[in-house]
Amino acid sequence: MEDEGLYPIPVFHYGEDFKFLEEMVKKYDYIALGGMVQLKNKKKLSFWLKKCFSKIPKNIKVHGLAISSLDLIKKFRFYSTDSSSWASGARYGLFFYFKRNQILQKNYSIKNTTSNNSILNKWNLIQWLKYQRYLEGVKNEN
Repeated sequence: MEDEGLYPIPVFHYGEDFKFLEEMVKKYDYIALGGMVQLKNKKKLSFWLKKCFSKIPKNIKVHGLAISSLDLIKKFRFYSTDSSSWASGARYGLFFYFKRNQILQKNYSIKNTTSNNSILNKWNLIQWLKYQRYLEGVKNEN
């Protein structure tokens, strides 16, 4: 991709040898951390992220793939994060709502129709945008 004049953000994945991360931070000023969805245990995830950030100089921007946990966003110096969780509502029958500075979810039984799924996805997107605005404020505090 770089040979074609594109500038992708390289991704270091959970399970890869840390020598690849060490090479990335020598060459790039913006990297991403990924492959963390498989880490259901927050303690393991936090341990892995701590090890990653110990090898990433402070001048390197870090994007967290599939990171929406407020605890992790506050604990680690992510420059940016993303999450597709808001889009899973219709797929899994989940209703998200922003309350007390966090995203909560409830199972929601609605008839699986295109119209209902569209309404649920719009609702969930609005709730996640509220959460995003809150997170931007948290980031600006740090």
